[in-house]
Amino acid sequence: MFDIIQKLPEYQNATILAGDFNVNHPDVACSPVYDFITEHMLFFDTKRHLSNVDFTSDNRFNRYVPEEDRPTKLDYIFYKVPPEYGINIVAQSRCLDSAFPLSDHFGWGVDMNIEPHIVQKGKKR
Repeated sequence: MFDIIQKLPEYQNATILAGDFNVNHPDVACSPVYDFITEHMLFFDTKRHLSNVDFTSDNRFNRYVPEEDRPTKLDYIFYKVPPEYGINIVAQSRCLDSAFPLSDHFGWGVDMNIEPHIVQKGKKR
């Protein structure tokens, strides 16, 4: 993943990394992979801090998750935008959440707006 992203022109467009990364969120446990994505690759996590309803792997709601596994978040949407762009995260939540799950964890969905700042008379808006 890193090698492919390195070949992209830096900051010409917004870049979104989304999917099942199978790494713990830092609010749950340390993860060198999460740290690499956010600290070395300089991507931002749309959900920097978790609440009790943000776990995508949770045996209380998913029968495929072993009882001994503590709730965690394994699914992410990371982003990197050019400096002249603004981002507004409108909503985000666990998705593909049902009484009959398709996997041992749910997905993560985000609604966001990514737009260039409007420049008028030398001022950014």
